[in-house]
Amino acid sequence: MTTADTTPPLPRRVTTSGAVYAMPERETKRPAPSEAANAWAMTLVEPLLPDALRFEIDEQMSHTCRRHPSWAAAFYGGLLSTLVATLPESDPWRNLSGRIANLTVGTAPPEEDGAVNNTGPRAGESFGTWRDGTDVSPLVFDDVTKDVALVALSHPLTPHAAALLAFAGQGWETCISAARAVYRAAVPPDEATPEKVVYPDKWKNGVAGMAVYGAATTAVKWAAWRRRSYGITDDPFLVESTYRWTWRADRILLREEWNASEIATEISAESIRDPEPTHSDDEF
Repeated sequence: MTTADTTPPLPRRVTTSGAVYAMPERETKRPAPSEAANAWAMTLVEPLLPDALRFEIDEQMSHTCRRHPSWAAAFYGGLLSTLVATLPESDPWRNLSGRIANLTVGTAPPEEDGAVNNTGPRAGESFGTWRDGTDVSPLVFDDVTKDVALVALSHPLTPHAAALLAFAGQGWETCISAARAVYRAAVPPDEATPEKVVYPDKWKNGVAGMAVYGAATTAVKWAAWRRRSYGITDDPFLVESTYRWTWRADRILLREEWNASEIATEISAESIRDPEPTHSDDEF
């Protein structure tokens, strides 16, 4: 195996309370996509980031997606699929049907863009509201925005964000294809470029990239919440997966060889297992 086939070694495993990745130099207005994404990972695990820094990180990531929509699709598709694959096999979020334009997944995709529950207490209903989290975190307060366990889901998913979670359950290649479908849907072939736009290709990239950024960023946060709902409160795997997928997205865009078998190993090491069945005394 050549060095190009293997993900570079991760830095020492640390808790999310420590500084994991440094931001690019402040005077660098256009960091490399991998630098922007690695900085963005901190927004997933550190709620105490200063507001100004969080805004700066998000701005850099959105700019990266506008300039490099294909890279963003590879990065987010891979990261999202990895997170969803670590959920218990019985988790309803791993068994969704979805649609993005003509691309569908699952046994019962909706007629319009979005996602539908296939299993669980909400089987047959649309997916993408806080109610989809109540199977593991029941609502305690009447107002979901005041419920600390569910407030992260208080804003409904957009149809494309919900659909990305459905595609994520079918593996990284399927999810990357779905993320690409998001940016194709953002600028249909017959979409007229606005007047007085000097660089129409850049305009199209910007619209496509922001569509991926908006849908995928939200979907990743919901997947992170779902992992946390199983009691994983200190989750460095979010940062580690981001690091790995920035590197892999580079390889995918450059059409270089890399070792995809590592993904299954990482997922196995971080998977949340279904609880063992309990037996009553009457069964013995």
